[in-house]
Formats: sequence, structure tokens, C-alpha cells
Amino acid sequence: MNPGRRDELEYLNQAFGSENSALIVIYGQAGIGKTTLLLDFAKDKDCVYYNAVDASERQQKYLVSRQLCLLGKDCPSYPEWNEIISAAVDAHGYGKKVLIFDEFDHLIRNDTGFMQSVTSLLSEGPDEYLVILCSSQVGFIENQLVSKIGSLALSISGFLKIRPLSFSELSKCFPGYSVTDRILTYSILGGVAGNWIHFDPQISVKQNIINSI
Repeated sequence: MNPGRRDELEYLNQAFGSENSALIVIYGQAGIGKTTLLLDFAKDKDCVYYNAVDASERQQKYLVSRQLCLLGKDCPSYPEWNEIISAAVDAHGYGKKVLIFDEFDHLIRNDTGFMQSVTSLLSEGPDEYLVILCSSQVGFIENQLVSKIGSLALSISGFLKIRPLSFSELSKCFPGYSVTDRILTYSILGGVAGNWIHFDPQISVKQNIINSI
């Protein structure tokens, strides 16, 4: 799991442990650690994960369908959103199912059919679903999402903004660096864990800058 994400993981586990279905929106800048957090949360759960791409609605549905087929789900090649959601939750076993749609803003920019199908699942089906919608488009989530989906926003149970990690968390990843070097590294990379992987803690800050920047 990303360092320093215990509170976020606990938030998701509480939503999963609730007796009711829930729809959670998670967002934060690219590289902040959202996907790593979600995959860590989902690793021991009945989960379907899909990472949406910038594509036409028809192509998007085809890509989701192909992903579901790879997971052993029965889904048409060019399904409607309600068919996609039904196929995604059609699984063996009991207990709450988790659906994660990463970069979901690509799924709703052209129409609200995706959100309508998700909210119908939560309102009409049994209470056994946790749907997580994730996005790197901070401005869109904070300024446009609600107006885009209208009254469907009432189905959202909560928003979780993933914020930059602290200097102390970076220090744990670079234990061999002096305090001065850690400060310099944090001033360059910030609290974005996706940037930290480009620096090798076994070599100097100067050499890391030469190699990566």
C-alpha cells in the first residue's frame, strides 16, 4: 500500500463493512496513489476493476465488455450500461461485491447512462454493493460533477480526496538521506508518491536529478 494511507484505507473498509450499499467518489491528482490504494483495498474482496480511457461511448462499452469477458463474465460485445453493470455483479459466492471504475469521468462526459445504471443497482438491488468511482480530474469533480449528473448526485454516499503525502512519509522512503537531502527531495518531488519512484534512495539527490530530471 502507499505509505501514509491508513486513514483512507480505513474509510474504505468502513464503507465496505456497512450493512448498506454505498457509492464513493475518490479523487486526487495523477500519481498521488489512488489506484495503489484501491487495489490494496480490493485484494481480498470480490471485486471488478476497470480503468476507463478517453474513448467514444461505443468503444468504451466494448472495452468494458472485453475486460468483463476476461474475468469470466457473460457480457455482449457492445452492451448497454445496464447490461455491463449486471454482468459485473454477476458473480459466484456471497457477501458484498466491489465495483471500481478508475478515471470514471471518461464514462460520464458524453451521457449519464453509466451513472443511471449504477444508481439503479444501488437502489433496486439487495444491499451488497460498494461502487467506487475514481478520478484524477480534480477540477471536474469539485466544480462540474454535480451539475453534470444532476439529481443522480444524491446517490453519492461520500467523497474522499486523496491529498499529498507528508514530508515524514517521504523520510521513511529515503532513510539513508540526511535531513537536508530529504528536504531538497521533498521540495522537488512534493507529496506525490508517483514521483518518488523515479528517485533511487541508494544514490545521491544530485545523481537522481541527473538521471531523472
